[in-house]
Amino acid sequence: MYEAGRAVLMYDCLVGEPADVIRVVEYLDVEGGLIRRIRQVYDVAALHRLVPPNA
Repeated sequence: MYEAGRAVLMYDCLVGEPADVIRVVEYLDVEGGLIRRIRQVYDVAALHRLVPPNA
């Protein structure tokens, strides 16, 4: 999705067991036809299945 200099991408990363799929959302700020900032948000619950927080 893109509107007024901002874009949002959502996709699934297939990583196999034990997490299987990790959903990622990227927020892009676009200015002058260039990407100026990228913010990534991950599915933390899926990441913890892949790499436990106390590992």
